[in-house]
Amino acid sequence: MHVGLEVMRSFPQQVRSVILDSVVPAQSRFFENDPTAIARVYRTMFDDCAAEPACARAHPQLEKRFWAFVAKAQKEPVVMRLQDTSKKGTYSVAIFNGIGLARSFWHIFYTTKAISNIPNLMDQLMKGDTQELARLYSSSPVSQDINAGMYNSVECSENEQRFTKTGLEANIQKLDPSVRQDFTLELEDQALTRCKIWNVKPLPARYAEPVSSTIPTLIMEGKYDLVTPPENGMEAAKTLSESFQFLAPSTGHGVFLSGQACTLDALGAWIRQKNLGLLKEAGVRARSELRRCAS
Repeated sequence: MHVGLEVMRSFPQQVRSVILDSVVPAQSRFFENDPTAIARVYRTMFDDCAAEPACARAHPQLEKRFWAFVAKAQKEPVVMRLQDTSKKGTYSVAIFNGIGLARSFWHIFYTTKAISNIPNLMDQLMKGDTQELARLYSSSPVSQDINAGMYNSVECSENEQRFTKTGLEANIQKLDPSVRQDFTLELEDQALTRCKIWNVKPLPARYAEPVSSTIPTLIMEGKYDLVTPPENGMEAAKTLSESFQFLAPSTGHGVFLSGQACTLDALGAWIRQKNLGLLKEAGVRARSELRRCAS
């Protein structure tokens, strides 16, 4: 949602109000901060399970057992049969090492309805049952909907010049030791190799400055967002004086994409408010309604 912020900065006279869902502040360092976001969402999920008695009983010491399994899979990969969604009814065999398994759950966090079942999926995996994980991974919107060319053009122009190995090395320590090396190599490849090959011009320095605005803005973040963590919304809100923040407690990346009818109704009420003088009150009501939806 960096584009939305830039529109607010460049064309404020054309914008009445804004909804920022899963925001990326202009000043963020996406490549460097990726390990922090990933570590946070795993930590949140493991802590929530440990704090919920039923989950804790069903999945004792889940965090310790999962990362031990991931470390083992680095040497003894797991084989899963994935559905080829482009050819219904056909399947392909995929081999997942430890980092691959960690990334497979990264895909699951995109599907709001599946998040609460992740502890079950992890235990099924560790017991040798990969059927449900394979089904969800095969239908993940991540691998199907991202245009690699557009992604590289945007991320490299915004982040290549901001990337530092020192910043990455500090953030990579927040990940479990079993995946640190592979994540480091992956992100260095993106920032130092692929971006060099893609060869897009970096954005002017002014685009990395925080966006300041008085435009009424709803900022929505998912608690389990693995890409744009809630801290992003907090950072953006510091310079958006008329902003209203909402954290969806059971949602991953894209509160709007969760498709929950109650959430869509609350957002619709904000959008339909025609009286500019009442937008602040409408923002308060929308945030209140979003909280009710999430309860």
